[in-house]
Amino acid sequence: MSTAKTLALLNCIIVTINFSWIILIDNSYFFGHSINSAISEYPTYLTPDAITFKIWSFLAANMILVGILMYIASKNEQENIRTLKKVEKIGNLLLLNQLFCGMSMVLKLNDQFILSVICSVGCLITILLINRKIEIHKLVSNSITRYFIRLGFGVYTGWMIVIAAFNSVIIVTKYDLISNSIEMFGLNLAILVAATIYSIYYTISHNLPAVSVVMAWGVFGILLKNINSPFYIQPDMKPYLFILLAVTVLSSAYSFYRCNVRRGTAVDFNENPPSIS
Repeated sequence: MSTAKTLALLNCIIVTINFSWIILIDNSYFFGHSINSAISEYPTYLTPDAITFKIWSFLAANMILVGILMYIASKNEQENIRTLKKVEKIGNLLLLNQLFCGMSMVLKLNDQFILSVICSVGCLITILLINRKIEIHKLVSNSITRYFIRLGFGVYTGWMIVIAAFNSVIIVTKYDLISNSIEMFGLNLAILVAATIYSIYYTISHNLPAVSVVMAWGVFGILLKNINSPFYIQPDMKPYLFILLAVTVLSSAYSFYRCNVRRGTAVDFNENPPSIS
């Protein structure tokens, strides 16, 4: 199990460094402007309000805590054998994921949006692979480790889906691929609806309400921008955003209900609460 211990320590270090780095660059410490100001240079119907990006701090805190908890669990092989197996299954995927995540932010702040989107897609794909490898849909009992793994990776997954949505339409705006405002509106709405549908599907299929909650937060941020200082007046995106917000909130509530039902019927809940599988 020494390999698992090494991986757990390395993952903890890399996650801590990378998310701390992202928080610093989002607060304009290195490149002179924030992530919000970078994407606002190419306005779209899906540009969110600046407050939306505060989720990076919440996500960073959760993922760093997940890294710490998994490392602590790896130090006691006999009591946390299944935790170590999960770490081994993740392997180097989390390291690759963090590379994609960090590079996507750096490239975005340096106006390299195509490369940034490619890295964002790589980040989303690797986080989905990690979720599958650790069988995140099964981690429903009331264990601190399980809870924060589900919360951390759930928020991370949801936020990457939101980022994939509004980053993709930035490329269309930046390179003037569509000049007609009606067509631009239709494309923006279609991408947001597709992202919302996928987030709801993932929420229900993986018993992971955090994904829908974060999607709701993203839609709320876009709605807030369209209410307070919209880049485009017509066509009006707000009615559609209200509908999507309601749908994501309802799907989150339904998923929370299903998770509570599963916790109540879990066979091994009282027998093995500390493990994560």
